[in-house]
Amino acid sequence: MVGTGVAAQHGILIKGGKPLEMAHKIKTVMFDKTGTITYGVPRVMRFLLLTDVATLPLRKVLAVVGTAEASSEHPLGVAVTKYCKEELGTESLGYCMDFQAVPGCGIGCKVSNVEGILAHSEHPQSQWAGHPKEVGSIPMGKDAAPQTFSVLIGNREWMRRNGLTISSDVSDAMTDHEMKGQTAILVAID
Repeated sequence: MVGTGVAAQHGILIKGGKPLEMAHKIKTVMFDKTGTITYGVPRVMRFLLLTDVATLPLRKVLAVVGTAEASSEHPLGVAVTKYCKEELGTESLGYCMDFQAVPGCGIGCKVSNVEGILAHSEHPQSQWAGHPKEVGSIPMGKDAAPQTFSVLIGNREWMRRNGLTISSDVSDAMTDHEMKGQTAILVAID
C-alpha cells in the first residue's frame, strides 16, 4: 500500500492494491499525446490559421472559437477556450446558441455578440507581435447588428458529415501533426 501513497504524491491515482499487484503483467503502455501527461491537462500547442485574415481577422476567429468551445465539456474544448481567453486577454465571451456535441466527432453551434469582446479586451503588445491586428472593423453604432457565425469544430469526419470538403493542404497539415502524436482539430466558420 506504500506504492499507492507514493504514487498519489506524484499525482498518480491507483485504485487499491489489486491494480498494483496486476501491474507486473503489463507488456505495453500507451499514452495519449494531448499534453495531459506533460502539463496535467490538455493545452493548445499551436494555432494555424489557414485563411486570409482580411476574410476573418485572427482576434475575431479566437473570439468565435472560444465562445463555441465554452459550451463544450470535452477536455480539448476546455483547453481551446482557455487558450482563446488568454490570447484575447479576457474572461468574458460572446453568446452561443443551438449547441450540438457529437461524441467522437465535434461540435456545431451559432455564435454571436463577440464584438464586445473585441472592443473591450486588452492584450499585451508582445503577445500579438507578428499577428495582424484588427483595427476599425468593430461595428460601434447603436444600429449595428451583431454578426452571427455558424461554427463547426471537430475532426475530418465531422466536417464531411456537414458537407465540407477538406483541402489537401489542410489534410496534409493535420497528418503532419498527427504523425507527431498530436491532436489536430478543424474549425469551420461561416
